[in-house]
Amino acid sequence: MTLRKQWWLVIPLAAALGCAGSQQSQQKVTKAGGNSTLIDEGPASASPQGAGAAAAGAAGAAGQAANAQLVPFQGANGFTVLMPPNPELDQRTQETPGGQVQVHIAQAQDASGKYMTTLSEFPKGSLSKVKSKDLLDSLQQATVQSMGGTLVKSQDVQAGGLAGREFTATDPQGREVTARVFLGDSRVYTLAGTYPQGQMPGSIQQFLGSFEPPAGVAVGGSGMPDPTGGSAAADVNSSGADTSTAGSVSGTSSDSASTAPAAPQKKSKKKASRSTGSTSTASSPADTVSGSR
Repeated sequence: MTLRKQWWLVIPLAAALGCAGSQQSQQKVTKAGGNSTLIDEGPASASPQGAGAAAAGAAGAAGQAANAQLVPFQGANGFTVLMPPNPELDQRTQETPGGQVQVHIAQAQDASGKYMTTLSEFPKGSLSKVKSKDLLDSLQQATVQSMGGTLVKSQDVQAGGLAGREFTATDPQGREVTARVFLGDSRVYTLAGTYPQGQMPGSIQQFLGSFEPPAGVAVGGSGMPDPTGGSAAADVNSSGADTSTAGSVSGTSSDSASTAPAAPQKKSKKKASRSTGSTSTASSPADTVSGSR
């Protein structure tokens, strides 16, 4: 089934990921008299006082970035990532034509940028009706559009055997958002890091590369991404580094087919033919060759 008939699949995912590049930065602080919430409106302060405060904040952030520390975080169904301590948790129920979708969100922020993970739980069997590549393509496009951004680069990735996509886009405020999306059986895992345009901070890279799905999770979609699109899949480790080999392409069998051991020959019992007295011997089964992994 084509994604055109299953367009609703991208609604909760794009909506959640689109927030990564557009939401305001909030920081809760405690003072003697109660709690206050500071809202960062972005680069809108044009006054000298605002410019001075921004410069001071940038200098402080530069000093804190080197001390950014990530800790393990376990998501709703057991997946794990590394992100700043004490993330803000949220849960939403998205009504779609295909049924209810539960979206679990965890967000955190430090001097390097913003970190967000989402786990979207779809009705059973929903993802198996769509090709993985089609779903990843549509999700990428819908996310970039929802944040009003521009796509910079994209590549297929894998983690824990799950098909995925990494893409980077810029938003109207000049920030960059790099996201990774992985397809499970009836779940979609997303990680998104938002940071100032330019080189990705090391902590964001570490966050994106730290995803580990629950043990035994099944692959989602109706297959791994189609290699005809020309993008090789990169295996990622906890440091965010590409550990794929030149021959590792998402969704395809290995170039060198593995030959299964020949089945043992069965000795046939000789039976005397009543009519001719001749004997017959059963032929051995043909050797089998497996071209899949």
